[in-house]
Amino acid sequence: MNENGKIGQKEINNVWRKTWKEGESNLGVITNRFFVEAYPVFKKYIPDTAGKILELATGCGRFGVSIAKDFKNSKVYVSDILEESLDLARNLADELDVRNIEFSVQDCLHISFEDNYFDVVFADGVIQLFTNHIDAVSEMVRVLKPGGTLIVAVPNFWNFHTLYKSILPLLGRKFEYDYEKSFKKSELRKAFKDTGLHVQAEDGFYVGYGLFRLKRYHKMFHFWGRAINRLSKILDRFTERFFTRNFGFEIVIVGKK
Repeated sequence: MNENGKIGQKEINNVWRKTWKEGESNLGVITNRFFVEAYPVFKKYIPDTAGKILELATGCGRFGVSIAKDFKNSKVYVSDILEESLDLARNLADELDVRNIEFSVQDCLHISFEDNYFDVVFADGVIQLFTNHIDAVSEMVRVLKPGGTLIVAVPNFWNFHTLYKSILPLLGRKFEYDYEKSFKKSELRKAFKDTGLHVQAEDGFYVGYGLFRLKRYHKMFHFWGRAINRLSKILDRFTERFFTRNFGFEIVIVGKK
């Protein structure tokens, strides 16, 4: 931690470095349930006409590489602050024979690209790691072209995952990813408006994941996570996806510059 007692970038990097070393196989990251639930939600907000697309904090590369695979006329720039993450993304791109892609080390708070450069900027599971998340959003907006699209996804405050994180300190345990903020839609909406964006859409995905991911503690969470997810999908059919949009593990906001 830094002198103010807050989690610093070095600590964040170390957490994720360990995560990716212990992660799934290349193809496993694009066949697991999280990807299956999340990717179609992200994909539908990417314009077919997008020329240059930037993904920040790619992690294992599953979303950025898949975007490049599906948007063959676009140039996709996949970035992360860790070389270990980019190695995973490169391996996945090679395995899927994706060529319209470029990799680079980028800090979300200090992106090296020039102003007004990208048609789409995409960041999943990123800004919740920063205590100064508004600075990260501002930097994304800076490199976005006028009329461009920003897609951001973060953990949802209104999901079991938030309760899980609040219970851990009472049990004398630490959250495995250190600092992580869960957002309400109103907070994301404000961050977008404060940085000059016009909100175009709000969405969400995978209601049951907050429980399902706890299956490592007890197999009952596997059952309850799947059951809740199936129930949410049934209810979504009659409510225009109300439950998934509002109670999904992650919420998504889409803005236009």
